[in-house]
Amino acid sequence: MRCRAERSPVLPAAIALLAVLTGCSPATTPASPQQPPSATPSVTDRPAETCLVPAPNAASGPAEPGTRRPRTDCLVRGPLPRSSRAVACAPGTQSVGIHPGFVSGRRVSIRLCAVDELRSDSLESTPGSPYYIPGARRRAVVNARVSAAVELLHRRAAERGVPLFANSAFRSRERQRDLCRADADCRQGDHTYIAPPGYSNHQLGVAVDFAGTYATGGTTCGRRRATDPGSRVWRFLEREASAVGLQQYSAESWHWDAFSGASRC
Repeated sequence: MRCRAERSPVLPAAIALLAVLTGCSPATTPASPQQPPSATPSVTDRPAETCLVPAPNAASGPAEPGTRRPRTDCLVRGPLPRSSRAVACAPGTQSVGIHPGFVSGRRVSIRLCAVDELRSDSLESTPGSPYYIPGARRRAVVNARVSAAVELLHRRAAERGVPLFANSAFRSRERQRDLCRADADCRQGDHTYIAPPGYSNHQLGVAVDFAGTYATGGTTCGRRRATDPGSRVWRFLEREASAVGLQQYSAESWHWDAFSGASRC
């Protein structure tokens, strides 16, 4: 005989007896409406894509005046800790593929973009390096979510005659691991200057270390922030970086990223 899938209106004891006589399992009782919802978020529960830093004059046309460069409507796209697999690289940058990034120890897929004119000697950008990102070709490599911001910052620096060069941008987990192993403070748990593997903003691709400024300071903006007024590069970054959505890490005059908080100035 066929077992009915719907719930029987008879008493529970009769349902159990019927199951024994027929070999059919009783229909599952629907969950009570008083039960809490599942803790697993649905796709619609995920945070929506947002523009954290709109581009200046984004709505005024499809191209920048006097150029053939397509206009970018957003400089920093959020949420930053979310996968950027579906985010396109900004004009003036080139996609070098999807790679594993890390944020707060958690792995996340990110699209990496090489910034066309921003040169870098980082090992991720150097052909032949064991950490090389294929296609980087000595260009700084960043998360697609901040590619427009970094590209515009470099372009503004070039217009003002300030030479920007990246000592480090995206770092792989292996690279961060090896940096920590080579540093006594990091090995002993002091992560002021080198974060443990999985916890550096470089591993999310939203941080750039710029050459030409080397001052150190405290771990919050209120506790002796690192300043370098004698550096032309730092003076430019201090004036212009926040306008594109990048902030200085208080302990390092060279480190600028897209996060905020007490240690971001």
